[in-house]
Amino acid sequence: MVSPSRSEASAPQSRFTQDFFSLLGLPISFGLELDRLDAARQQLQAVVHPDRFASATESQRRVALQWSTRLNEAFNTLKDPVSRAAYMLELKGQPSAAEGRSSLPLAFLEEQMALRESLEEAHALSDSGSREAALAALRASADRALDAAMRNLARLLDDESDWAQASGVLQMVMFLDKFRQEIG
Repeated sequence: MVSPSRSEASAPQSRFTQDFFSLLGLPISFGLELDRLDAARQQLQAVVHPDRFASATESQRRVALQWSTRLNEAFNTLKDPVSRAAYMLELKGQPSAAEGRSSLPLAFLEEQMALRESLEEAHALSDSGSREAALAALRASADRALDAAMRNLARLLDDESDWAQASGVLQMVMFLDKFRQEIG
């Protein structure tokens, strides 16, 4: 794990530009253990937190703030599976799924349209019991599809290193995740 010392405050910060996994001393892996991620963040935060540099020079305080900000950015990116996958693909030079460069299969897009129509129909039901049952069914279906897509994404990233296909699956995951959020 990398940590700046007070003497490094004025030195070049080449380690500051490490990828988020290396910064936290973790292997590049989609199947990252969140407990290890949190422990690594806490350990490094104990060293770089700006409060520890309150009596340091202005330059040292600024560097500590930069380290703390970088650490928080790394932690927030890696704790979220979708952000972690996008970051891993970025490290491998793949276009971001958010850029929409990968083309989604027509069957998947048609399925998304059908799900959105089902969601509209569920919201239009006048009986609250029927509406809640329809939403619960959609929620369960979306959860299953999202879980399957996440397992596929993990396999592509960690086991097969198929970055191009993983980029397309990540885009599907993003669609499914957004739909799941819309259901509530």
